[in-house]
Amino acid sequence: MGSAGSKRADGTEWEDNYKDGPPWVFKGRALYQLQLVKASEARKFIPPELKIVEAFGYTLGGLYFAQYDSSPAGQFDELVALAGIVWNPPTSCAWAARVLVDTPVAVRHGLTEVGLPSRLARFQKRRLPQQKRRHQRSSKSDNLGETSLPEGANGLTEVSAETEDGPLQVTIDEVGWRNENRHLAAITLPRDRRKGAWAGPRIKMYLPSFSGKTDLQPDMLKYSCELRCNVRPVAAARVEAPKASGRPEADSALRSVLLGRPVFSLVFDNMEMSVEAPIVVANHIEKRELEEGQKSRKWAPAFGKLQWGST
Repeated sequence: MGSAGSKRADGTEWEDNYKDGPPWVFKGRALYQLQLVKASEARKFIPPELKIVEAFGYTLGGLYFAQYDSSPAGQFDELVALAGIVWNPPTSCAWAARVLVDTPVAVRHGLTEVGLPSRLARFQKRRLPQQKRRHQRSSKSDNLGETSLPEGANGLTEVSAETEDGPLQVTIDEVGWRNENRHLAAITLPRDRRKGAWAGPRIKMYLPSFSGKTDLQPDMLKYSCELRCNVRPVAAARVEAPKASGRPEADSALRSVLLGRPVFSLVFDNMEMSVEAPIVVANHIEKRELEEGQKSRKWAPAFGKLQWGST
């Protein structure tokens, strides 16, 4: 986690309403893209005691990029790199390789409350130039000034292109301990929905995930995001990531996750996402001990600690 200080660059305080307790509500829009990721690369982020759901050496990972207009941490951006799918009977859930956010409040919440590999990042956005084709009426004249066109021609000719705003490209740099930036990726999002075009059906869906197994949250956790949004399929986002030569091994593995082969992509418009507090679950090795102990674990808001409690 980077040391960004307790205030924004303009001197205002970071917004922090996580302390009000769950459910935490996020509103905005997001891209959800599932990709094929090599299981051997996903394993570098997933604890060895957990089973990866894989076929022919690949698991289903991907990325989730959200732009929140409102949240417990105010307005911020988030990129979640999904390593793959983990099987823990009786269910399977996604496992995050890295969570990148541009507010230290969300970093702290992810690390201490949810057991996520959260890091501080900077997101820079720009519109790529887009060629706009334009046609005009054309003609061919002979020496007498008379207009003549080839038989069957429609008199339209393509002329020099003009530029217009194209797709949005987001550059993501991770912020280190000394505020140095390390470039991780650039993501070119699908073209925006045309004005007045249908946003897709409005649906309710759940995105469950496992987390934890970290120094701050050694237990295995499960949390679920309940979404209400307009959803529509889109072309895959284009992801570019620098080669990780001379960088930590984790950066090389993260690059493999981000550059996985896209399977399908969805855009969530007018999104309202509700997130409950995580619950502690036992992996398949611990389940028998947990059942014999006749105990469960409960989330407690004070300092974000997960504590034992009798059933």
